[in-house]
Amino acid sequence: MLAAAAVVLVLALVSLSHLRVTSSLAAMLGTRSSTAAAMERVTTQYRSADALLLLVELPEGRAADEAGREELVDFATRLEHALKNDPGVAPLLAWVRFREEPEFLRFAREVMLPNGAFYLTDEGTAELVQRLEPERMREQLARNEAMIGAPGPAGAALGAGILRDPLRLFELVPKELTSGRDILGGAEGEPGAAPKPEFSEDGRALLVHIGAQGAGSNFEEAGRLVDGVVRVALKLNTGGLRVEPAGFAAIATASSRVIKSDSIVSTLVSVTLLYALFLLFYRRWTAALVIGGVAAVGMLAGIGALALVIHQVSPLAAMIAALLAGLGTDYGIHFLSHYDGYRAEGMGSVDASVATAQHMAVPIGTNCFTSIFGFISLWPSKIQMLSDFAVMGAAGLIGALIAVFVLMPAALVVIDRRSGAGAAERASFGRLADVVAKRPRRCMASSLAAVCVVVVGAALQGFDVRFESDLTVMHPRPSPALDATGEVIRRFSTQGDLVPVEIRAATAEGLVEAAHDAARALNSPACRAVGVTGVMGLHTLLPDPRAAAGRRAALEAIDADGAVEASAFDPEAYKGYRGFLRSFVSSRAAPTVDDVLRYKGVSERIFPLASTAAGERPTSTVIVVHLSTPLQSREQRRAAVDALNGALAPIPGATVAGIA
Repeated sequence: MLAAAAVVLVLALVSLSHLRVTSSLAAMLGTRSSTAAAMERVTTQYRSADALLLLVELPEGRAADEAGREELVDFATRLEHALKNDPGVAPLLAWVRFREEPEFLRFAREVMLPNGAFYLTDEGTAELVQRLEPERMREQLARNEAMIGAPGPAGAALGAGILRDPLRLFELVPKELTSGRDILGGAEGEPGAAPKPEFSEDGRALLVHIGAQGAGSNFEEAGRLVDGVVRVALKLNTGGLRVEPAGFAAIATASSRVIKSDSIVSTLVSVTLLYALFLLFYRRWTAALVIGGVAAVGMLAGIGALALVIHQVSPLAAMIAALLAGLGTDYGIHFLSHYDGYRAEGMGSVDASVATAQHMAVPIGTNCFTSIFGFISLWPSKIQMLSDFAVMGAAGLIGALIAVFVLMPAALVVIDRRSGAGAAERASFGRLADVVAKRPRRCMASSLAAVCVVVVGAALQGFDVRFESDLTVMHPRPSPALDATGEVIRRFSTQGDLVPVEIRAATAEGLVEAAHDAARALNSPACRAVGVTGVMGLHTLLPDPRAAAGRRAALEAIDADGAVEASAFDPEAYKGYRGFLRSFVSSRAAPTVDDVLRYKGVSERIFPLASTAAGERPTSTVIVVHLSTPLQSREQRRAAVDALNGALAPIPGATVAGIA
């Protein structure tokens, strides 16, 4: 039997070696619910979000003047260059930036601006037609000439802006498409000024965005990225700047390492305390080895068999399942205690094991299956971690139950070679039972009195069990990365709680239409009321295809060349603008998904990586809902998620996919 148990143990270990313990979100959340499935796709198939943020701040006492901001920009520039050339970090990077993405600005100038009329609303289109009527254009140009001709520096300052957009067409562009970007260019059509660095509202800090090359749910790779970036940043930081990592990669790295360390320490402490306890009560060193060894072999065999059908598991589920499956040691305690009693009566080892098995099969089996029924009730859970924990705990307990009746008698025959008894001389609590049995009414009354005290105390508290609603309590404290992330959200106006929404459609054109429908729904008053401040995604890059025909018809009726050339002002001053205006009103084809695919830096941020790499027209995308404040409390989360789900309910293929 011992040899057979050894073979089973080896096979179980081989099976367990194929079980991958992964920190991915898929292992924790699974894909059984539509939201979890969407979240898994967002984190593994897209590269839309920053993995890591670096908060770079001036030292205390350093003024946030122009020199201070130049120092921050210089550090960020050197950091970007060093990271892209570091052999350990560069393969992990998708991007490093502390300004607005240049590829997005290039797309705006080269695609959006020349075809700007297709991006206008119905009201904006009507106003465009009116502004480009010859008489209205002459009136506007005349006002421009009067303003430019004003004496003093005011006229010169006004002139620079007026010459860039003399007909003030930029006012018609929806605000969510501009976001303060300088996409108009200068008077001669040269590119606008370089994108501004992302400073905090007080000007003392700069935010560096870092994207990961791998999947967003790969926490092991995220840890390597965080370590490498921090190493390079510390090496370059010779000016005493404060550099703090923030974002999901920094938080996940710190939390996973603390959880792993805690798991190892708690396991070692538990084993040590159990061994000391068994040594104290059984007064022989073999007792702990028999009880613990039999339970461990049974648990490994049970979970090893389960590993044939489960291929990955989250570390938290594995740790909790193993700890609770440790209830299997109770079966060995019961068996060994009764075995010792029979041995004390003079029975041989085999007879004592047979008698123990006959008398304890029902109690131990009942004990096991009551625990299993508690575990297995979580098996249907849509949360993968709970489901895995349930089946792993049940498998471990069943293995321990079988081992205590099959393996323990064999181990006791080999280990227990005592011919006489001795168990009766060991520690016994029989006297306590005698005291209770002699005073039944007094013991019952005292027990009921204790229950009454507990009930009265609960009544005074109102029987109100308050559950913690702040999700940050799930992270180890102190957590500098978590604190830094909260600080970034507070200090940078561009940051906040971001909720991804996955959009799926049958065709690329249908995808653009669905993105516009979703954006309109998410900008409703109900969503604004729960903190939605904006929605970014495919709908901000491409116009609604359903409105293209109407915009094209409006453009065909416009002729703007005559009014510009008829102006008394020097036509050369409007040379660049005249070319832009001619392109603006002569556009007849609205930008499509194909235009986005030509800009790799843009397409990789909003489309699945597989489709962009293969050059295929995508049928899914992610839009991001920007919330003004983090969703920390349960009430906030419920209100926000209910509002988002309610707004998107009429739109097929739209799924809210955030952790909340």
